[in-house]
Amino acid sequence: MKLSEISDIPYQKGVQFVKKKLNRMPPCYESKPYSCSECKKRFRQMSHLAQHLRIHTKEKPFSCVYCKKAFRQQAILNQHLLIHTEQKPFSCVHCGNKFRQKVILNQHLRIYTGEKPYKCGLCGKNFRQKAILDQHTRTHQGNF
Repeated sequence: MKLSEISDIPYQKGVQFVKKKLNRMPPCYESKPYSCSECKKRFRQMSHLAQHLRIHTKEKPFSCVYCKKAFRQQAILNQHLLIHTEQKPFSCVHCGNKFRQKVILNQHLRIYTGEKPYKCGLCGKNFRQKAILDQHTRTHQGNF
């Protein structure tokens, strides 16, 4: 429900309105009617289930025309194709560095924000990237 739907309704009536709307909503299992026969994970849309099933069948119907690497999803293939085309559509506003993936740009931006969202559960040290945390965790285990 959007806030704009209830913003003009007085508070008491708004509460009643929301309760009424909630009572009409289907139970959780009905909002995800499609179920994976392998792992029982549920989905809202049949297309999402079909995409998920490729994990179990190992089907990878989308292939790169340059290197023949195969992918389960068209979106992942599209992202991969940027490697071959040399396109780097995401650029840093601070230094101008360019990146193929937005997620990599966001990691890079942590240099400027100081954000370190990955915390070691053993010593409490924080890291900008999960891969660096994983590498650090191995030092506690003696696996350098």
